[in-house]
Order: sequence, then structure tokens, then C-alpha cells
Amino acid sequence: MQDNRENMNVRVDLGSVVPAKQPVTIIFEYEGALESPQGGPLQNARLAYVGTSGSYLFYAARWFPFHEYAADRATYQVTITAPKDVTVVGYSEQPVVGTPVPNNKVSFSFVSTKPVLPGNFAAGTYIAKNYNFGGLTVDVYAKVGDEKSADHVASIVGKHLEYYSSKFGNYTFGNRFIVAETDEETLEAYSGSGMLFLNPKAFATGNEELLARETAYQWWGQ
Repeated sequence: MQDNRENMNVRVDLGSVVPAKQPVTIIFEYEGALESPQGGPLQNARLAYVGTSGSYLFYAARWFPFHEYAADRATYQVTITAPKDVTVVGYSEQPVVGTPVPNNKVSFSFVSTKPVLPGNFAAGTYIAKNYNFGGLTVDVYAKVGDEKSADHVASIVGKHLEYYSSKFGNYTFGNRFIVAETDEETLEAYSGSGMLFLNPKAFATGNEELLARETAYQWWGQ
């Protein structure tokens, strides 16, 4: 399929001018495989993937409807349903608890009343580890076999969360920060609101410069 960016746009005609502050509901149905970089802004790295080895969705992948790329902050309420042995993680102002639903699946709901760049989630059969740094919780979600690196990653991220908070004001996204492992087919690191994605190499290495920079994006970049 030819990579034609114009054909990847969806134009919505509402039929008339909508008065300001009047709610409008638009329902998009997507069907297809998120397996390759196709459709995203990068040709050599996929920014969204759904599969049995672990899934992730980045705002930058353009899988989520948006207007004015990287400038269209919005509130959201998103519900994701996954197999019962899969954990789904993402930024939410409210506690996220998996709710059993029919067909051996679990439903996870995420809410943000603060306008953000939406659409950043990870899912997999994670091993979760929780850490506390000065009242901030760092939740690390590692793939089975990689959990040994979680302590090191959390210590660096937590140290810089504390430092930036003391120097530049409180962390914007509540008292919880999420670190989730992805795969080798995507970026080394990608930051979303209240969340950091790391590929296996970056997760295992725990490079302090990389983690410090990505953590700083919670103050400059979101």
C-alpha cells in the first residue's frame, strides 16, 4: 500500500456550524492490525502495536482521533478490554482496577479531566513493582524475566521526580508515575502524560541521562 499521508486523514462534516461549548459525540470504529510503522510519523519504528507479546499505543502513532497534531490536548474517558491475564496501564486521575467481564476478559477504565495529549497505554502479562519517593509512587511494569531491572529504573526515575518537583513545582499528573516496558521494534523511550515507555534494551541498561531527560518531559513536553 502506498504511503499517502493525505489518504490517512479523516474529514468529518458535521453538516452545520456547531455553537461553542455544545457537546458533539463522534464515534470512530477502527478495524485492522497494528503491526508495523505504517500510518505513524516514523518509517523505521512502530509506535502502536497490539499482539500476544505485549501491546502499546502511543499518541504519536495517530491511532487516536486528533485535530492539530501534538497541540490538541483533550480530556478523555477510555475503557480497554483485554484477556483476563493481561494488565492494561495508562494515566488516569482515578484508581484503575480491572473489572471482570464476559468471555474471560477484564475491563480497565481511564479518566483524565485535565486536557492532555491522549492515547498512551500499554498492556501485557506484566510483573508490577511499586516504589515510593517522597510521596510520589513509581509503578514499574516489566515483562517476565526483565523484572530484575525494575529497582534500578525506579530509583533513577524517582530521584529525578523528587528533584524536578523541588525545583520547578509539583508533578502535574497526581502522585503516580508509570514506567512500562515495550519491545525492540519501537523507540528506545517515549513519554506520555504521567507515563514513560522503555524498550527492553533501555529498560535493562537504565541509562541515567536517558531516564533523567524522559522524566523531565513531564514538566517540559507534555
